[in-house]
Amino acid sequence: MTAHCRFCFYVPQDEYLCTPTDPNTCGPCKKLAEIEEKVKEIRMTLVKLESERQKLKTQANQHHDRIIHRLPREVTEEIFELCLYRDFMYLELNTVPSRYTVCVPVVISAVCRRWRDIAYSMPRLWTILPLCSQRANPRSLPEPSFVSEWLERAGTYPVSVLLRVSSEDVDDHATGMEDLEAASDILGVFIEFANCLQEFRYEGPDSLLHHIFMDEIISTNLRVLHLENRNPHCPFRPLTDMRPPFLEVLSITGNLMQALCFDWTELTEITLEHAGVSECFEALRRAPNLTKCHFKWARDSTFDPEDYSFPLPLTPIFHGELKILEITAPLYEDVLPQLLCPSLEELSLDVDDSKTVKMNVIVKFLERSGCSLQKLSFVNDASLTTSDITTMCQGIPTLKHLFMRLYNSNSSLVPNVLYAHLAEFSTVNRRKIPRYLPSLKTLHIEQDTFHNCGFIPNVFGPPPDGTGWWFEVERHRHALEFVTISVNPRSRTDALWDLVGNIGKETLPWLFKLQREGVKFKFEYGVDNKLDILALMLDKYGLKADNLHR
Repeated sequence: MTAHCRFCFYVPQDEYLCTPTDPNTCGPCKKLAEIEEKVKEIRMTLVKLESERQKLKTQANQHHDRIIHRLPREVTEEIFELCLYRDFMYLELNTVPSRYTVCVPVVISAVCRRWRDIAYSMPRLWTILPLCSQRANPRSLPEPSFVSEWLERAGTYPVSVLLRVSSEDVDDHATGMEDLEAASDILGVFIEFANCLQEFRYEGPDSLLHHIFMDEIISTNLRVLHLENRNPHCPFRPLTDMRPPFLEVLSITGNLMQALCFDWTELTEITLEHAGVSECFEALRRAPNLTKCHFKWARDSTFDPEDYSFPLPLTPIFHGELKILEITAPLYEDVLPQLLCPSLEELSLDVDDSKTVKMNVIVKFLERSGCSLQKLSFVNDASLTTSDITTMCQGIPTLKHLFMRLYNSNSSLVPNVLYAHLAEFSTVNRRKIPRYLPSLKTLHIEQDTFHNCGFIPNVFGPPPDGTGWWFEVERHRHALEFVTISVNPRSRTDALWDLVGNIGKETLPWLFKLQREGVKFKFEYGVDNKLDILALMLDKYGLKADNLHR
């Protein structure tokens, strides 16, 4: 039997043959052991040199970049916190923010060691966690370990989480399922940190909603809950075993009303999407302490009454705490007649361009409630008539802020009637006071056509006798502070210079005189890049604002 090395089983020809029981090794084994020992020493030396190199680079950076590295730590932390992009929590679903705006802490940590140490030691820098699955890249959700490390760095600070999953829009079924599994794993991490969640916003498929409800992610420390499912007409069974959180802000779709059976008495703000009349009344009944309510994209009352999810009230609902009410037409025609809100201050109607606003319904609701309405807004192309304007001016004397979009009204007759009413005054004890809307402070009007500007000064009172640029403006509407008139033509056939040409030269002294008296007056053109029409008028007539101010 031939002896061989007990380490490498090599059989040498001219050297000593070691046996498995022999403590000595052969020549090749000895040489290999020596080389490995040298390699180990060299590697240790390389590690030491690399560490020394990093220290010297840090010292060099501190020496050359004095301004950045010699800032006090408190100042650096404040700068980092100002870099946080917080508005992404309220972006629309189709708007996907850049990863550089939502992952600011990660980007800051990758700059240098000092910044990374500061970022890791700032819990408030990790209090907003965005998790967005992009349609173009459905595998964009991070690993659960990344989410766990993020929440650990937040410490005991309350955390706001946005989980947005768009896998249902992915053509590849396998990719969509992979995205859903990743989101499900992330929800499992939230169970461990449920007590740290203060705000949770979910936008995605219905299949994950049951995990959110049943896995105890909704804890007693949660204050803001936003749930937007992709199928708002899919019914959900009541979840009676869910712990009742002390929510303050709730945003859900109408089909989740029956599923959420916890106590609503702590709610101060609620948003219902795709809600019907019965869901709106049920929300007002459950939450007596609401101060702000938004019924968004609601259904009208054209469907069968037997399809109501909750019974309709037999008598008007009295809600004494509600101050802000935003509602989508035509639902307001069914809700307002059955509602009493004595504390209401702001009313906003999102009016469909195919519907006509019934101003008498609004005025009767305000009179019946006995509230002092401060702000009234008509958005999304309100269709108003001249009689509606008269009814509004006569029926809401406490109004301070008025916002109107008049794209579907009859030419410029509606704003002309409004300006005419604002110019009317009465004489009381030798004082001239406004007859309509005496408390109005801000006025914002958007329209698609504009023909004349000469009536605008009448808003501030009738013009005195005399002509020229040296007259004194006799103002009677002292409360008016801010006026914005925006012309956004839907058709680009009307040239801008034609619009400016319709504004008389004699109007300029009035407008600049009002500006000098402290009234913030804006006259804009366009949707995106708004142009200052007053400046264009000066260029057209070759005038200077300084001469008009005299």
